[in-house]
Amino acid sequence: MFKRIAMAIITIAIAPLACAQAWPARPIKFVMSAPAVSSIDVLGRALTDKLKDSLRPPGIIDNKPAAAGTYATADAAQ
Repeated sequence: MFKRIAMAIITIAIAPLACAQAWPARPIKFVMSAPAVSSIDVLGRALTDKLKDSLRPPGIIDNKPAAAGTYATADAAQ
């Protein structure tokens, strides 16, 4: 019981120090596994437009339609 209380106090004390920079510091990259002007691309661009009001850096759409989404998956993993 004492360990849990001690950990809670330490967590509360350290939490304000973890907020070093505003989120997001860089633009958010949306990787689409479909070609440009497809329905998935249009949906992603509409989502990015809605998010740009609440997020300061704009979203970036990156289309990688080759190899059945393998390139897009590898890019998103990195």
